[in-house]
Amino acid sequence: MSQMIRRLIIGLALFIGTLANQAVAQTPQQVKGIGWTASTTVAPALATDGNNGYIAWVDSATSNVYYATYGSGGWYNPQPVSGTNTSGGTWTAQSDAAPAWGYDGSFFYLFWKGKGGNKIWFSSMTSEGDWTIQSVVKGSSWTAETNVAPAATFTGWPVTLYWQGMSADTVWTSSFDDLAPGWTTQQVVKGWATNVAPCVESSPSSSDTPAVFLKAATDNGIAGFVSSTGDPVSGSGWTAETTQPPAAVLDVSGQDIVLWTGQTGTSIWYSHNTGTPIGLGGSPTWSKQATVTGAKTYLAPAVAQANGSSGFISLLAWKNASDDTIWYLANPKLP
Repeated sequence: MSQMIRRLIIGLALFIGTLANQAVAQTPQQVKGIGWTASTTVAPALATDGNNGYIAWVDSATSNVYYATYGSGGWYNPQPVSGTNTSGGTWTAQSDAAPAWGYDGSFFYLFWKGKGGNKIWFSSMTSEGDWTIQSVVKGSSWTAETNVAPAATFTGWPVTLYWQGMSADTVWTSSFDDLAPGWTTQQVVKGWATNVAPCVESSPSSSDTPAVFLKAATDNGIAGFVSSTGDPVSGSGWTAETTQPPAAVLDVSGQDIVLWTGQTGTSIWYSHNTGTPIGLGGSPTWSKQATVTGAKTYLAPAVAQANGSSGFISLLAWKNASDDTIWYLANPKLP
C-alpha cells in the first residue's frame, strides 16, 4: 500500500470525517486541570509532536506566557515559559499578543511579540524540557518587529518565521539556522499583504508543504499562498470572511482545512479543500462553509495535528467569547 493511500485512509477516518462532511459533533471541553484553569484575553496557540498535544497562552492576569500538555484525554503540567540567563538571573516570556509555536522534528520553538513592545522574541525547548535563553529575532542591522502575533512554519528545516510589518500591510519573513548563522536577512514576501497576523498551515508530517493563509489587507476575504498569488477560500454562493487571522491545517491525506471566526457573530467556520492541495499547485475546490458546533469566540482559532511514533493527534482550541477561558476539541489518536 502506497504512502499516499495510507494517508488517505487515515485522513478519511479522522479529521475529514468530523470537520469536512458535517458539523463537529464532539462536545467542547475547557482547558484546565486539577487546581488550575487557562485564562487569556488573546488567542491561544497549539503545537504537537504527534505523541502529545501542547497549548500556549498569555495569562490574562500576568501577561506571562504559559504552556500545558495534552495526553490521555486531559491537560496537565501547566508552567510558564521561563529560564535562566547567562548571568544566573531568570527570565519569563511576556506578551500582549497570541504566541506561535511548533515542533520541527527535534525541538519545540516558541515565538512571541514582547509585552508593551514590538520586538519578536523566541526560545526553544530542550529534550530535558528546559527553555533556552530568550532572544530577539534579529540580524545584522535589522530587528523583526510587529504590532500583532507572529507565525512560523516548522515543517522540515529550517524554522521559518512570518510577521506583519510595523508600518504597512506587508508580510516579512526570515529563517533560522540553529547550527551557526542564526537568522537570515529579513525580506518582504512579494504579493502578500494582511492587516492582521499571518497563519501558517499546521501539517502532520515533515514531508508536507504548508501554505500560508492570510486575511486580506483590503477586505475580509481569506486566501492561501505558496507563491506571490493567493487562492481564495470560497465556493458557490459563499466566501470565507473574517476580521481575525484564520487557522489552517493539512489533514493526513495532504488536503487543506481552513477555519476562521466569522466577520459577524462568534461562530468558528471551516471549509475543506477537496481539490488540489494548495502546496501542490492547481486549483483548490472548497466544501461549503459550515460552523463548528459549540465553538464561540471573537478571536482567531488555533489548530494543530501531527503523526507521531505512538499515533496521531489533532486539536482545535479557542478563547471563549463570553469570558477569558480557553476551550478545545480533540480527535482521538490512532491505536
